[in-house]
Amino acid sequence: MNIDMALLDKPLKVSELNKIIKETFRQSFYNLTVVGEVSGFKTASTGHWYFTLKDRDSQISAVMFRFSRTQSTYIPQNGDMVTVTGNIDVYEPRGTYQVICQRIVKEGDGDILIELEKRKQYYQALGYFDIELKKPIPKYPSRVGIVTAPNGAAIEDMLNTLKKRAPSLDVIIYPCLVQGDTAAQDIAAQIDNANMLPMCDVLIVGRGGGSKEDLLCFSDPLVIEAIHRSEIPIISAVGHEVDYSLSDYVADARAITPTEGAVLASEGIYSDRVRLKDLKSTLEQLITTKCLRCENQVIALRELNSMMMLKLNSYHIPTTDGINTILNHRINSAALKVSLLYDGITSSVFEKAKRAELKTESLLPLIEKKLLKAEQSVNTYSKDIQFIINSKLKEKEMQFTSIEKELLALSPKEVLKRGYSIVKNKDDKIIKSKAEANRGDVISITLYDGKINAIVGE
Repeated sequence: MNIDMALLDKPLKVSELNKIIKETFRQSFYNLTVVGEVSGFKTASTGHWYFTLKDRDSQISAVMFRFSRTQSTYIPQNGDMVTVTGNIDVYEPRGTYQVICQRIVKEGDGDILIELEKRKQYYQALGYFDIELKKPIPKYPSRVGIVTAPNGAAIEDMLNTLKKRAPSLDVIIYPCLVQGDTAAQDIAAQIDNANMLPMCDVLIVGRGGGSKEDLLCFSDPLVIEAIHRSEIPIISAVGHEVDYSLSDYVADARAITPTEGAVLASEGIYSDRVRLKDLKSTLEQLITTKCLRCENQVIALRELNSMMMLKLNSYHIPTTDGINTILNHRINSAALKVSLLYDGITSSVFEKAKRAELKTESLLPLIEKKLLKAEQSVNTYSKDIQFIINSKLKEKEMQFTSIEKELLALSPKEVLKRGYSIVKNKDDKIIKSKAEANRGDVISITLYDGKINAIVGE
């Protein structure tokens, strides 16, 4: 203990004196064990325990902070005789001292804990807890064995959990006592039975919560030895999260509850089921999205086709079939006229053969010339019509493209892209004037690439 003696040669401030006392206590009174009766016990809103330790002649304040009490399964009651381990500390603002408890056990429980600690150190020295001896829990077991009481909440919870997570798993129950004088012998015998006829891929050995005395059988040497020599991987699932038995250390894996033991045994199967379910859902979503996209594309193409046909019809442009009909009609008319003319000439030739012979010879070149001219006129007309149609279609297509660009330029998204934004209040109404917004109002601002929220300032 180092105290600056020069400080004692002058008057001390109260805070200086309390600081010296605090440092003196810290250096002199640490890792103490104190026995006393609990009085005035209360749990603060912070989770800390505050109480008084007393005997017939004196008392001292005590506190156990939340981070220390989480390691304790025992909750003190007024009137309990307890043994606490901790340090003496001074609370400087009030100049009071108290025991800062790091561990608390009920009188009588201390003897059990001491015995268990000795047993733990013994088996640890033998190497029973070594990581190298731990057998891996199979990822895909086909059969799970459960060593526990045949009735009660623990077995029901484990069976229900296995049924939900891995319904394909077979389960064998090895019934045994889980508390009492013969429980350890019963548990060890069932572990050995499971190994004599190895039908299971993994064993869950455990029970639900209880007092320290109830859980002692899982720290018995008979159970420790049976777990150690088991060829089947074992999950120890005894009590609750705060409960520890020596079976937890020697087993191949520890579960904080029996339900967690069932979860650990079925983890591989359940993970694959979840992954397959997610893959199925993803595939269904992708297929649905693809079908909807194709359907929307078909609808859009149909609408575009209908719109183009309406525009073409509005310009009264005849279709190719219509043009062919017109041309065929004109060619047929011309052919009919030629036929009639030819019939008339033939008739005239028969009637006036001799007289018309010279005239016929002179008319035939003329007829052929007219036919050739008519054919040329038809070809020219057909080309002109096709050229007009192509020109009109190209013109309307350019007009359609121009209109489309104008519409896109006027769209709200393009306006936002140029740096503008849309401001709305919390009721999703557009704010058109600064008078419509007050200081402190929550507003949303829509930009080109998304939204941001803001609060109106000055």
